[in-house]
Amino acid sequence: MKKIASLGMEIVLWSVYTDFNYNKRNNFEKYDYAMQAKLLNVLVAYVNSFCLDSGEDDIAKGGAALFINGNIIEEIPSSKEGFLTIKL
Repeated sequence: MKKIASLGMEIVLWSVYTDFNYNKRNNFEKYDYAMQAKLLNVLVAYVNSFCLDSGEDDIAKGGAALFINGNIIEEIPSSKEGFLTIKL
């Protein structure tokens, strides 16, 4: 994270593939990601992959968030479909 922070960006798109159980991601893991995003000291747009195999609990179920200073400003919870619109 320090190397990325040193690049002087204003916003970072953090595209990931996390396959936590969606309840675990929504209630716990997203806060760990917010704390990591805080290290960048910029706006961070987090986007997770969405697997179409909806019968499994421990696969990527989407989710997106806007992190600012370690806080979740806007989000689409994991397992929910939608668009996260960010005004810059």
